[in-house]
Amino acid sequence: MQQGSLKQFFDELNLFANKINKNHQKEGELKQKVEKIKKLLNNSSQFNNQALTSKHKLTALISELTNSLNVKFTEWDKKIAAASPMQNLLKTFEDKIIFLVFGKVNAGKSSFSNQVVDLYRSLFPNDHIRRFVLKDNGLVTIEGNFAEGFTETTAQIQGVELGKCFVLLDSPGLHSTEEKNGNLTKQFVDSADAVLWLTPSSSPGQVQELDELKYELEKGKPLLPIITRSDETEEDYDDVAQDIVTIVKDKTPKNRELQEKDVYKRLKQKQKKEGAIKETREPISISVYTFKSH
Repeated sequence: MQQGSLKQFFDELNLFANKINKNHQKEGELKQKVEKIKKLLNNSSQFNNQALTSKHKLTALISELTNSLNVKFTEWDKKIAAASPMQNLLKTFEDKIIFLVFGKVNAGKSSFSNQVVDLYRSLFPNDHIRRFVLKDNGLVTIEGNFAEGFTETTAQIQGVELGKCFVLLDSPGLHSTEEKNGNLTKQFVDSADAVLWLTPSSSPGQVQELDELKYELEKGKPLLPIITRSDETEEDYDDVAQDIVTIVKDKTPKNRELQEKDVYKRLKQKQKKEGAIKETREPISISVYTFKSH
């Protein structure tokens, strides 16, 4: 890496750290405001109704107002409690950049995550690498690769800590057969600093997938589209085996280029339509299968 590029990287890293500190400050201020609003509303609902009978209209209105406020306070507390796993994750990795691997079921997210870990390990063999799952509002260390397959294999938020600077979150797929799994993925978008959007080359960037990105576009997080499983099968005769064999190879550069341009075009159209200012990278195409094979 050139000296200028290295300086730019660390300058950006310092800016990122400053933003994190400001966000922590805003979070504390927000909690104080919520408690202040609760106190003000609660005090405003306290009336001296000794002079009123139980059948008086004002008594009924006071009771209705008090009940409404209690319901609203309960809703607030539930939302805060539901956000606690994300908050705990952010506190644990507050000094790291978090990438969320995002996409529909069977987009190859776990395979991609495993391959990133293998590449990182080969480049930085002495760095700390730790896999984990989110369980009971905390992180539990696990051993071995994430499960891979053509069926839905991920039903929880799992991730890997890569050295001192990065965390990769592998999420359940959107359009999951279990609604709670898809909702879990959406919840953790707020925890990420950037999103790696994986879409399979068999049907990249479908309308339904783009619709699911609406929330991410509104959040303004950097987005890198990745077209996965960019390979195809061919049959050939093997002279040694004296039989027809199936060969998996990369899609042609032209085919990849066409898909990348098509996905990028529709993504930018979606971005413009939603009116969001978003930092979107041009898509790249990969095939974990052929990479491992070669």
